[in-house]
Amino acid sequence: MKPVKKGENGNHVLLVQEILKSRGFKGKDGKDLKLDKDRDTQTVHAIKQYQKAREKVDPGICGGVDGIAGEKTLRDMIAL
Repeated sequence: MKPVKKGENGNHVLLVQEILKSRGFKGKDGKDLKLDKDRDTQTVHAIKQYQKAREKVDPGICGGVDGIAGEKTLRDMIAL
């Protein structure tokens, strides 16, 4: 799957948004993520929150907390 980084939009972003939403991660505003295929600031915030939570459990599992759903983060999201 293609990484979700700055300026990205499409079905790969939608998949990450759906995973985050289904696991209870919200946007910076505290609201559910919009499933809009756009990597906006709300999605970045939710990715960072996911990474922080997972890094506490298993340091290095996501490759750090950077708001980018790269290879390690995506692998972890899909594996859970």
